[in-house]
Amino acid sequence: MSTKIESVSLVDSAAVPWEEHPRIKNVFMKTLLTPSENPLANISLVKVPVGGAVTRHLHAEQVETVFILAGKSELVLGDRRMPFNAGAIVAIPKGLEHELHNVGDDAVELLAIFTPPIE
Repeated sequence: MSTKIESVSLVDSAAVPWEEHPRIKNVFMKTLLTPSENPLANISLVKVPVGGAVTRHLHAEQVETVFILAGKSELVLGDRRMPFNAGAIVAIPKGLEHELHNVGDDAVELLAIFTPPIE
């Protein structure tokens, strides 16, 4: 089986504009891949400003994999708090309440991957 190269999406994240997260004030995101490019996942770049937070929430149908690209944060999974800094990755099971707080002096940038994709 072969795939035509014309059907492959290459995204330059620098060319994608930052947009405010639709549900979380002062958190910004760039949607990099949607189910139209990858039927198995959504992939977004997220920026949390100094002192900002991704407030407590859960995903009933998706595993959220988060990779911290830059910055220092605290991750809360259920009632457990832990440092979550550049270079760390976690797969958050569906149905688990979670939140993230920027505890550093610079913005936190992270890659969020949702499987299956959020429609």
